[in-house]
Amino acid sequence: MSSVFYISIIPESGIINGVCELKGEVDDPNYRRVDSLDDSLVGKHYNDETGEITFVQQQQYQKVMDSKTFMLLLTRAEMKALQESTNEIIQDTYHLFEMRNGEVNTESDIFQEVMDAAVSTGILTQERADELSLGIPYQYV
Repeated sequence: MSSVFYISIIPESGIINGVCELKGEVDDPNYRRVDSLDDSLVGKHYNDETGEITFVQQQQYQKVMDSKTFMLLLTRAEMKALQESTNEIIQDTYHLFEMRNGEVNTESDIFQEVMDAAVSTGILTQERADELSLGIPYQYV
């Protein structure tokens, strides 16, 4: 039996909250079949009528955070690429983040300059830079 890939969806919002690989068909109204095991789908919106998956820009994000918190948003591969970058803007910013726990404002011109440099050097895709520019979701308890 071959593997089948699914996304799980939060019914009220259509937001994808998981991707999984299963050994057969699933009959659950909160799961939709997809072509591959793609973790980047988590957090995106699934349109039940069209089957289209789109990036969702939500309003309730924390735009200012300490640099250690921001660095936790990066994947290992992104972190390694930033560490190894020869781009002066990226080097200066990375060392600033690493050396002291400074403030990051994802709406600032400096932050956008760093994201632009990361995209132009191939460290980040434009979509990933846009995701990081959103900041971090507020946590409600």
